[in-house]
Amino acid sequence: MVICGLRQLRWVALWAFTLSLWPLPAAAADFSAIPRPAKNDHTAASLRNYQAALLAPYGGDYRKLPLAVKAAHFEWEIQNFFTSPWQQVHYKITLRDKVGRPPKMGLGADTSTWNGALLAALSYKYAVTKDRQTLQHISSLLRGLHFFQQVTEYPGLVARSVLQSEEPIHKNIYKYTDDDGTVYHFRSDPAKGTYNQLVGGYATLMLLVYHDLPAADQKLALDDLTAAVVHLLEHDYRLTDKDGKPTPYGDMTPVIGPQGV
Repeated sequence: MVICGLRQLRWVALWAFTLSLWPLPAAAADFSAIPRPAKNDHTAASLRNYQAALLAPYGGDYRKLPLAVKAAHFEWEIQNFFTSPWQQVHYKITLRDKVGRPPKMGLGADTSTWNGALLAALSYKYAVTKDRQTLQHISSLLRGLHFFQQVTEYPGLVARSVLQSEEPIHKNIYKYTDDDGTVYHFRSDPAKGTYNQLVGGYATLMLLVYHDLPAADQKLALDDLTAAVVHLLEHDYRLTDKDGKPTPYGDMTPVIGPQGV
């Protein structure tokens, strides 16, 4: 089992500023020449070997690895190991022992929360670098974020987590069948933190990236953000499940001033 906390994605955001302020040290300039595992190789052994090769020029000490190299590696690993076929990033996966088998996505209680954090981080990175691959990554992530709403079949209600499974898994008890027949189970009951991170991610996107997105992705982002806001307004600032019951930790009633975002 390989566990990655998306809290580490703050490195991706910091990477943008690092690249804009400092050039890579000479010793770090050739890190991209280190062969990465093949696209169909998701084995733990190959990933460990690649990580060891990255650390070798620094005596195996990750603390000496330049920030830009760390961030580039984290982002590559997120895209190639931790992103599901339904374009959501998971923070728990199981790596396979045979080449050709994709990672198994693990159960996470707050997957949508950390996808919102990732959207903000990538938006900051794109604002500084204008990197086209980052823009494509953002477009893919927007489709994954949309799926969190799609599965609940209730406008503006965001699922906490989604897994492809024929049977319920722990608190992922609600079933959703996609148009192609694929069966998923999701956890509903979003909390305040779920929406804070998601709306924060969308707000950052709107400020820094929106005008560079393809028209279809602009519409997707704007529609999903609008649906989330309207959901709050229509339910008196209480996140509400499809059955009409407020979620246990979804009271977003303003205490001091308005909900700014």
